[in-house]
Amino acid sequence: MKRLHTAWEERGRDVSTRERAFERAEAEKLAWDADWKQIYAGCWLGERGAAPMIAEVRGILTVIAELESALKEKATLADRIAKMKDDQAAFRDAVTSLASELAIASPESAAVMDLVREIDERIRKAEADRTEKAKEAQRLETAQATARKLKADKLTLDRRKQEMTKYFGVSTFAEVFAKLAQIANREGLSGQATEEMQEILDALRLTSFEAAESALDHLDQTALETELAEITTQAGVHEEEWRDSYAAYKDAEKQIDAIGGDAKVAEIEEQRHTVLLEIEEGARRYMRLRAGTIATEQALRLYREQHRSSMMARASEALRTISRDRYTSLTTQPDRDSEVLVAIGSDKGSKLATEMSKGTRFQLYLVLRVAGYFEFAKTRSPVPFIADDIMETFDDFRAEEAFRLFTEMAATGQVIYLTHHQHLCEIARQVCPTVKVHSLPETITK
Repeated sequence: MKRLHTAWEERGRDVSTRERAFERAEAEKLAWDADWKQIYAGCWLGERGAAPMIAEVRGILTVIAELESALKEKATLADRIAKMKDDQAAFRDAVTSLASELAIASPESAAVMDLVREIDERIRKAEADRTEKAKEAQRLETAQATARKLKADKLTLDRRKQEMTKYFGVSTFAEVFAKLAQIANREGLSGQATEEMQEILDALRLTSFEAAESALDHLDQTALETELAEITTQAGVHEEEWRDSYAAYKDAEKQIDAIGGDAKVAEIEEQRHTVLLEIEEGARRYMRLRAGTIATEQALRLYREQHRSSMMARASEALRTISRDRYTSLTTQPDRDSEVLVAIGSDKGSKLATEMSKGTRFQLYLVLRVAGYFEFAKTRSPVPFIADDIMETFDDFRAEEAFRLFTEMAATGQVIYLTHHQHLCEIARQVCPTVKVHSLPETITK
């Protein structure tokens, strides 16, 4: 009782102290309100009659602080606009003056850009005409040079014609060409006669053509023709035999050159033995690697079979929850050297993961991550699970079920979800009242 009485007295003194403090605060508040009323009544803030709120005045002061820069920017923009208008007027005057110099009709209603396009067209046409003029001038100069050369050639040809017609005693070029042809024919016949005479002398082994004529006068032409025919036939046969023998000789020569007289055969045999050893070693290395690959694939398959059942069951349950029984389970089916995910629907239909919509694939990815997280947490210390705005394609009820999955995961480890959608925060609060929502400052998010 004594302790209680002492405590009651202390509480009484505390109450008295607080009452005095409250009275002082009330007095200070009344004084501040009076000062505030006097201040805003004496300026433009009191024009509305009602006393403005402190938050309103703070907002107004913030705007006023920004007003000076805005007014400066307005003045700068106004100055730039005025200068631009001056530039436009100067440009319009220059275009109009240039159009007048070019004799371009410019009615009062004509737009400046129409005149600019007309002037540009004139300029392009003038440049094209200038280029064409330069080309024509070059062609004219070339033609004149050709004409001068042809004139000089004609003078030379006329002098040559006079010389040749005078030499041959004719009056036209055609007659000169005929004379030249006769000369060329004569030279050809003379050369042919000389060759024939030399062949006759070589055949008869004589030195003069007169001796050959006297020797040939005593021979029988018929007998000579018969002998020539026989010799010609035998020459053809001998030529074929010579060709066959020459071909056989060349083949034998190639074979001898291929064999050679050095250690080429031994080198080839040594290379063959080396290649066989390399093939044998490569085959053994391939068998070892193939055996290791098969063993690794078998071990991976056994590991997946041992660990996939529980993870697949948890993923199936998560997909059933997040899709609200639209999909009831997950399974796999082989696809060449790998496997693909298949979702079983509530209507017992199946759908490959690649055939799902973008939003459903995001949901499937999420449930696989959730199942993997639980499998990881079974044998190791749980780590934070972080997801960055993966519900962009979720509607509200799928987002609600996803947050329920996160709530279950939060019983095992920490779950962090990053988002910039305010409605997801409200859904998270409804599903898990104990959730902690941290709003990051705007400077950090930028």
